[in-house]
Amino acid sequence: MADNPSIEPFIRFGLLPENLPPVINSGSLWQHYEGHKGAYILNKECVGWLSPYDASKRGNQRRSFSISHPAFVYEQAAFYEKNWKDIGPLFARSPGSRSIPNFPKTGPRATRITPHSDLPAIRFRQLSRFKYCLVADVARCFPSIYTHSIPWAIHGKSASKADTKTQSATIFANRLDSALRSAQDRQTMGIPVGPDTSRLTSEIVLSAVDAEFLKDAPAAANAYIRHVDDYWIGAHT
Repeated sequence: MADNPSIEPFIRFGLLPENLPPVINSGSLWQHYEGHKGAYILNKECVGWLSPYDASKRGNQRRSFSISHPAFVYEQAAFYEKNWKDIGPLFARSPGSRSIPNFPKTGPRATRITPHSDLPAIRFRQLSRFKYCLVADVARCFPSIYTHSIPWAIHGKSASKADTKTQSATIFANRLDSALRSAQDRQTMGIPVGPDTSRLTSEIVLSAVDAEFLKDAPAAANAYIRHVDDYWIGAHT
């Protein structure tokens, strides 16, 4: 990845669902947060609620998005800015991913992944040598992510369950878990659909899923493609 994540783009370009009309944006909110200079700002008393937003998506379907209070998105972005040197290398365990993010500094979003329009050519180049292709996706991916599984994906389940302190220096992803739960009335099930911080969080969890998959099928390292929660797996039988 060319750049590391920084807080400002997540507030200015990555807070609201991308399906909103361009005239509605969060660019002016940054002036209220830049004075914190990257420091964490939440404490255990800070609890919020998600605002639902329904919009169209590809294929004439509808999708339910959620808008977080910007303070919680700031906290999540601060987590990534501070800990990227430890988190970035985790994506190497997911060789088939085409949704590992880059971080443009000027928008239109805080994160950038392979566009859908590029996927047919990518699938053809990598999977056309196989007789069969298994196509699958993760049902209700973002709404089904258990927030405690985020530290598990980063530090391992056993270590995370042994140290659940929000400000743990060792299991530092507990802070991200806490920031996500606090944004949604302390609920542990699901992460909001819409903010770019959620896109980055889901990629961490799914890269851990890929790693588990490859433990059982190491030969599939060059025989599968994942784009966010969609999978294509090539096979000869």
